[in-house]
Amino acid sequence: MDKIKKIMGFIMIILASILYGTLPLGISFGHDIGLVTEQIVIYRFIFSLPCIIIAVIILNKGKLNYKAGVKLMIVGGLGYGLTAMLLSKAYAILGTAPATIIHFSYPAVIMSLEFLFLQKKISKGEIGALFMVILALLLLLEYPIKLDGYGLICAVVSAFTYAGYIFFLSIQSKIKSVNPIERTFWILIGGTIFFVFRYGFINPEYFFISSNQIVLLIATAVFQTLLPVLFLILGLKYIRASVAGIIGALEPFTALLIGAIYFEESLIGKRGISAIFILLSVIWIGIVNLKEEKNACINKQ
Repeated sequence: MDKIKKIMGFIMIILASILYGTLPLGISFGHDIGLVTEQIVIYRFIFSLPCIIIAVIILNKGKLNYKAGVKLMIVGGLGYGLTAMLLSKAYAILGTAPATIIHFSYPAVIMSLEFLFLQKKISKGEIGALFMVILALLLLLEYPIKLDGYGLICAVVSAFTYAGYIFFLSIQSKIKSVNPIERTFWILIGGTIFFVFRYGFINPEYFFISSNQIVLLIATAVFQTLLPVLFLILGLKYIRASVAGIIGALEPFTALLIGAIYFEESLIGKRGISAIFILLSVIWIGIVNLKEEKNACINKQ
């Protein structure tokens, strides 16, 4: 039974990572119909709320844990919102590949948090999988590399804020009084507040959209915001946060595939090798964790 739950956890995190990885495509489609990135970000969250509110009313009968909700809203705003803002700045200053490589140190930060606060040992398998992810991302670098102090700070801090976000959600997933639907609700509320204040009130024009843009925005809200958050929360119920962080490498993998299919970018050479390394890291961490689960069951007997 535990093995099945762990497999389900892997599947949930994989789905979340793939959906997150499609975000560049949603942004590209949005630009094609006259939306700017800030509008897409704001309405991703705003339009995700009606769906999750309906789910809370039906499944929770409108009952909410407000004490846990405040913490989750803060995590949604700072962990999800602040990470996205910092990473966007790092992309603009350093370029996508260098910023992504620095940001993807977050699994190492999660491993450190688990060791310090939960006394969980870091396995050789996790270190090996993380090494493959970093190697894969290094292959995407283009020279000369543009280094900037502010950009580096943004990328490094984004790794810590996102690690904190994943780590906190992992701890919260063990609290039975708040179910995954309600956790998703509070996270999305926090993210909505953050982005509405961050972009909307600075430039109220971002709130104005046309009727032909609504369908795309609803699609990004459901498939690139609501579902990934829900799948992540469901997955963290059964697998460690550090493992989820490594599986998160499927985000750039998905982006590579989208680049090849939609933007006609070649997967021959470094990009192809990078994609292979990412896949190997995910397969490796899966095998290692299932083997650890099997050994744990044998030791119990």
